[in-house]
Amino acid sequence: MSSDTQLQDFKNKKIEGYANTWSAFAEEQYSGKRYFLLENDEYGDETSYLFYDVASNTVIGETLIGFSELPYFIDKCIYITHAPLVFK
Repeated sequence: MSSDTQLQDFKNKKIEGYANTWSAFAEEQYSGKRYFLLENDEYGDETSYLFYDVASNTVIGETLIGFSELPYFIDKCIYITHAPLVFK
């Protein structure tokens, strides 16, 4: 993935350490960086969403709420210990 990845292009991606495939459905900028909110293609809103850092091609956290939690993850440096890579 590159930093110019578009929201509509991020569909049905396998993510290391997570079951099924994931698709982006929302985008937000925070502190000059782009983030996508990913949803599990099989379970939808019945499971956690993932925060995806577009520039570094990694998932940085999980949320049940959405982008309102993103500043907490970034400002408090709370990241998943092993940031999984996103595969094509």
